[in-house]
Amino acid sequence: MQTAAGWGKPNSFGQYLLVPALYAAIMVLLAVVVLPYLGARPITERGLQEWDAEHYVFIRNHGYDLIRTAFFPAFPLLWRATGLAAVGIGVLNLGLFVLAFAALARAWRFTLAQQLLALSAPSMFFMAVPYSEALFFVAGTAALIGWRQQQAPLAWAGLLLCSCTRSVAFLFVPALLLAAWLLRRQENQLVWRQALGGALASGAGMLISLWMHYRDTGIWLAFAQAQRQGWNIRLQVPAWPLASWGGDMMTRYESLALLVGIACASYLGYLLLRPGKAVSLPFAVVFSLAYLAGVAAITVSTKGGTVASLSRYVFATPFFAVLLSWVLGQVRFSYKQLLWVWLAAEVCWLILFRSYGHVRTLLAYLLLGLAAIGVLATASPHRRVRQVALVLSVAGNSALLLLLLQRFLSHEWAG
Repeated sequence: MQTAAGWGKPNSFGQYLLVPALYAAIMVLLAVVVLPYLGARPITERGLQEWDAEHYVFIRNHGYDLIRTAFFPAFPLLWRATGLAAVGIGVLNLGLFVLAFAALARAWRFTLAQQLLALSAPSMFFMAVPYSEALFFVAGTAALIGWRQQQAPLAWAGLLLCSCTRSVAFLFVPALLLAAWLLRRQENQLVWRQALGGALASGAGMLISLWMHYRDTGIWLAFAQAQRQGWNIRLQVPAWPLASWGGDMMTRYESLALLVGIACASYLGYLLLRPGKAVSLPFAVVFSLAYLAGVAAITVSTKGGTVASLSRYVFATPFFAVLLSWVLGQVRFSYKQLLWVWLAAEVCWLILFRSYGHVRTLLAYLLLGLAAIGVLATASPHRRVRQVALVLSVAGNSALLLLLLQRFLSHEWAG
């Protein structure tokens, strides 16, 4: 593998802001004006209050009941404080995301190609609806920038807000400790300070959220009851083959997120066996590996074989964006390596999703594998291959992003 030379890299925040702002503007124009003109479903107040958004509306207006303690309080509190309607909070979410993405891209020096690939991840449409994803992205970005710039208080504040936004402290704490263990040969005191301070901040965010659940319901650990009784989320043997809500298309999309989690877990296993290889890795990269591997493992082991929402937990996060940028910035993928990645992906899907069940299903997974290696091909040694792969990947991802948004507006499962 050869080291990848970057595309042109702007330096000012304004230059980094230009790419996500323009991309978001184009997607909004397509979603609000062009697609409805062509007969697609328009964006409305009611259309945006689907799935989890419906629960956030209830919490904003009435506080928690037992079942809704599955959701954490930071986003509904923000929504209540702003007094905005569904469209308004969607616009605010999108604005926060654009600013956070620009800050993340500047701190981690994303190239233009890396920015476009991360922005066009199809699950990024959640940044413009009444979900907690945009606030989680902002908080995660603060943590990643804090680690990048060795500003521990900023990282801890980001982890605290993350843990008030989603139930991630159970995952963050072991991920932080694993990262510190793997990087113990670096500046030992600094690494453990980052990890232990982050673990305390994550735990504090969880305790704040659990107290707010108790304040409204009068039940200690209502979150745990809600997970078991209301959502059937508990440690259980997964059914086989794995599947998702929303039919075959969503199952295949979620399977791509699971593949990312498996790849991260495999690389972490390699680092555990060869700890010397981890010495040069940034703390944030190792943490991102652990987060993505962990969220995939938790989803598979607690939902009975349903991988619903895994794509959102993986792709609509700053941790995926940083890891994608790091991989594409470190490696030039040869044709042989891309072929091996494709074959490995197909084997995983054959085993986990029984993709051999029908010829049409097998063909769909073969095409999905091609789409995945198309993203990696943007780090090819050959300039023409990189350019073609980038155009095809961004165009295809953007089209799927708009399709998922249409599914969401139609009350169909979109992640």
